[in-house]
Amino acid sequence: MKKFNKNLMLVTFVIILLISSAFAFADCNPKELPPELQPQLIVPENEAIINHLFPVLSWSEVPTFEYFEISVSHFDGENLVEVIFKTMQMETQPPEGILNFNINYFWKVRAINGAGYGPWSDVSSFQAINPNVGPDNPINRNKLNEKLSAEKVKLHNLNTKINSKLKILPPELQPQLILPENEAIINHLFPLLSWSEVPVADYFEISVSHYDGENLVEVIFKTTQIESLVPEGILNFNINYIWKVRGCNNAGYGPWSEISSFQAINPNVGTDNPIKKSTINGNSSSKEMKLHNNYPNPFNPTTKFNYEIASNSFVKITVYNILGKEVKTLVNSYQSAGVHSVEFNASLLSSGIYICRMESNGIILTNKMNLIK
Repeated sequence: MKKFNKNLMLVTFVIILLISSAFAFADCNPKELPPELQPQLIVPENEAIINHLFPVLSWSEVPTFEYFEISVSHFDGENLVEVIFKTMQMETQPPEGILNFNINYFWKVRAINGAGYGPWSDVSSFQAINPNVGPDNPINRNKLNEKLSAEKVKLHNLNTKINSKLKILPPELQPQLILPENEAIINHLFPLLSWSEVPVADYFEISVSHYDGENLVEVIFKTTQIESLVPEGILNFNINYIWKVRGCNNAGYGPWSEISSFQAINPNVGTDNPIKKSTINGNSSSKEMKLHNNYPNPFNPTTKFNYEIASNSFVKITVYNILGKEVKTLVNSYQSAGVHSVEFNASLLSSGIYICRMESNGIILTNKMNLIK
């Protein structure tokens, strides 16, 4: 019996010893936690301008990390487009195909381990500018500071959306009118109106008005973009127009911008026409360039047209619907002098009148295209 008691005591002692060892081992190996610290972004510096599409992105080390997630995003006009990729290093380059020239990108990083995700870093921005494109390259122009100021407004808007814990209020800021310049003289009836971004604005109201002799005639239309063509039927030649813009959201209306004016002069009428005295000539052609009618017209769903430029220059050709909303950019590049051809595929668009707008060296030409399905 005594021997049995001794054996029982020995077994009990061994069990207690094993349990104590297990607790001691657990204390030496605490449960893993997700990373606690934000990475600190190093390069590129915030608002950097780079001249290629493969910048090195680098950041500080984070304790207990196993790998990092990198988010690179940009606005496509209406939506935030985000791409996320991973690395086990503290630097990487964006994979091929993610970046394009002349787009402002936002990026951030977070550390990850087997226990979960750490906090995102602060957001930083950069822009890739093609160093080989044309005299209007913003790297080579004094307008770079103006572009950066506009991008600061976009970054502020992004941070507002990311940290949207605050109560939504009506827009507070006035839009700043950009184009056309005040008291501008234009040679067509479809000017592109553009203005600065406004934080928390979901859409904009544009007012275009004129005096008919006794009364102020006002037309108001809307867009979600920060630019718009004036819809067909609103403008006529030889009338002075006044325009302004305000930002709007579900909470209400922001303040109107300052007022600006412009006048459309028919380039083919009169010897005292101020446009004929300037370098801007014609509605579908000029000494500098020509925009030929599309063929076939009407069309369904594709059509082609030729255009000519007299010297090497940057060319932008954009298609707008009858309400002035941009639907497609056909050309946006530096091109050599001569005759060029481009095709417009409207398979995803509805029937109607579309405006083709060509701009180069300060000259703007327009044509109408009729899509019938």
